[in-house]
Amino acid sequence: MKNSRTPVYHRTYSGETLDHATLLRAVEKALKKSLSKTGLARPRMRIAAWIPDSAPLRGVVLAKTLLRLERKYGSTTIIVAADSLQDVVERQVDTEHVYMYDLETPASGIDVSDPIACWRIERSLAIKTARKAGAEILVSPLTRTDLNLLMLEAVLRGEPEALSEAMPVLPWTDPPVVAGFSEAEGELIAAVIARTRTLTGSNRCNPCFRDAKDLFYSVAGSRPELDFSSYKSLNLLAGKAREKYGVCISCGGFTSPGSRTCRYCASAGLP
Repeated sequence: MKNSRTPVYHRTYSGETLDHATLLRAVEKALKKSLSKTGLARPRMRIAAWIPDSAPLRGVVLAKTLLRLERKYGSTTIIVAADSLQDVVERQVDTEHVYMYDLETPASGIDVSDPIACWRIERSLAIKTARKAGAEILVSPLTRTDLNLLMLEAVLRGEPEALSEAMPVLPWTDPPVVAGFSEAEGELIAAVIARTRTLTGSNRCNPCFRDAKDLFYSVAGSRPELDFSSYKSLNLLAGKAREKYGVCISCGGFTSPGSRTCRYCASAGLP
């Protein structure tokens, strides 16, 4: 067995070298910071950890982290997940508070390689499931890197309505949706997944960022400080878009003025 203090992750921008225990603490710290910056989280609330079909392994890391924090802060963590991940949830997450949503029928109406379509459809289903379960907040496993990629995807498509996918919080949905790892680089969560080899996933959606990922990493490379600075810019950009566009009543994403439902939810037959 490897020594628990064996270095497993090196943060280039800060020079930190983390062992496995420190790595998990860094993930907890990032999650707490992400929640606290929204002003929505409070002790003893009912929080839904979302394990999406589009990102099952990151969802498992999120759920396990929230369950650890649950014991410290007296909150109640429930799991909201796609029915395609039932086996994964049963094997990986130690809780009886699990609520599943049916993804098969809505997914048949969208391009399952489109990250924005996948995320909007799943978020719509997750919001409804979390609301029925009495959750006061829905936490997604999106990282700061994911938010940057979603912003680039929207810009490269010339689709300003899609900028909502890059926002760290959607406060107007019921319950509000928060990107749980918006204060963490994607590599940090990937390091946990790589280290915890028991994590396995099986998913129906396979979102591909096409040109956005190549462009992002050609600029950011191994320098997460650029990841952070672009994240601050996208918040301003998305905030400006909110002034111009409406909000989809199903997924909470931006939509054309006067439209109650975005084109993604409409194509999937979601109200």
